[in-house]
Amino acid sequence: MIWFFVSICDTLICSREIYIQTNERDAYILEQKEKGIQKVTVPIITISYPFRSRHHALEGLSDISQDPDFWINTSLAQHYGIKELRGFDKE
Repeated sequence: MIWFFVSICDTLICSREIYIQTNERDAYILEQKEKGIQKVTVPIITISYPFRSRHHALEGLSDISQDPDFWINTSLAQHYGIKELRGFDKE
C-alpha cells in the first residue's frame, strides 16, 4: 500500500512538471508567432524529478527534437501555423 501511494505521488509530480513545461512552451510559441517569427526554437521537455515514475504523461512517447524535419516537429509547426519548430536540450 505504501508503494502504491509513493508511485501515485511520483506520477503526479512528474505529470505536473510536464504540464508546466508544455504550457510555457505553448505560450512562447504563440508569442513568437504573434511577433511574426516563423522559425521557433523551444526546449525539449525533460523531467528533473529524480524518482521518475513509469506512469507519467510522456512515458514511452517522443517529444520534439533538434531536427526540424522530425515528424513531431513538423506536426506541431503545422498545428501552430509556423514554418519551423526546433527543440534544444536545456542541459
